[in-house]
Amino acid sequence: MDNFKKLEEAYSNDEFNLKIQKKMLCLENEISKFIEVIRSNPNIHVSKNLEYRIKSRISFLEKVKRKSYDETWEIPNDTEEIEKVICKNLPDLIGFRIKCMFFEDELNIYNAIKKYYNDQKFSELITLNFNENTKQKNGHKIYKVSGNLEDFNFEIQIKCSLHDVWGEVEHKQIYKGMQYDPQIKEKKIITEAIFSVLESSDLQLKAIFEHKTSLQESINSLFFQYTFEQISNEANSVFLANHYLSFFEIFKEKEYQKHIQIFLSKKLNGDKYQRIKLSIQETTSVSVEEFINRYAKFDLEVVNGIASVLYDGLNFEDFIKFLICKVENISINNDKDDEALNISFNDDEDDNTNDTSSEKEAMKNNIFSIYDKSFTKYSPER
Repeated sequence: MDNFKKLEEAYSNDEFNLKIQKKMLCLENEISKFIEVIRSNPNIHVSKNLEYRIKSRISFLEKVKRKSYDETWEIPNDTEEIEKVICKNLPDLIGFRIKCMFFEDELNIYNAIKKYYNDQKFSELITLNFNENTKQKNGHKIYKVSGNLEDFNFEIQIKCSLHDVWGEVEHKQIYKGMQYDPQIKEKKIITEAIFSVLESSDLQLKAIFEHKTSLQESINSLFFQYTFEQISNEANSVFLANHYLSFFEIFKEKEYQKHIQIFLSKKLNGDKYQRIKLSIQETTSVSVEEFINRYAKFDLEVVNGIASVLYDGLNFEDFIKFLICKVENISINNDKDDEALNISFNDDEDDNTNDTSSEKEAMKNNIFSIYDKSFTKYSPER
């Protein structure tokens, strides 16, 4: 019997497969313990589900031929001895895959395994090798560790979800294509382009995943959910995201945020919200008409509508006055603070008149510079 047939017969033996399964379960238990430990690390996003497999008969025989194991291994005649040769020399007899969320996690988990092993937390029967060539034929890096448990070789691969899916397609369609494919070069180019896209997507997904929503963002989001239907019906539009952003920017001070919180607490408890009366003053630096003519009326009306959910009797003109005076009052208060630190020796009345005019113009420019960020400027062509 030639060596290939000997290997085929030994690998097909049911008792031999049972031995491999027992070793695989021992390893699965050890690696699962490691995963449980690193899952407590907030900087590592690892799946608790460990994947494992024993190399299939077809895959084994294909590898024997491809790697010429039947010619390079010393194959004895005794079946049990042949089994020992397979276990000792086949590097990926048993395979494990640790899955994670992001590409960055692959390296972090690899380093964690190394530390766990160096700290002697794996069974003393397990030997790991961290000197593997981690460069694949496709040129991409793969984090893997080879090991041995009582002369049974195994391999641990670490792959994030995107890498895993891409790798399966690339492995089956490109690396292990079973049939002749005249378009193989084009497919390689396409799969490489897809990999670049996935790497970029990975970075974006990680940024989204790690974004921590603040309490205020959560409150604003809840306010949006409770009021959107009403506002969209009034505005006859569902494209209101920017208007809500403008509203939250304008009403960001603590006193207004408190009103939003009161509104939400009433809603959550099923109670009726009593709208608040805002103090409206006359404008001094910009007229209502001048302000309205500068911006798209629709923008102003929508934000006025959102504000009216909280505030009573807030007609359009009063809302504009409120916007203007809000900036004026802040600026005046800041000026008073500055005056308290400075003493003026200027008694020239003409100079004071000129100063008042320039201050008014400066105030107007300040008001417009602030609201230009919130509202679309009016254009007759729109």
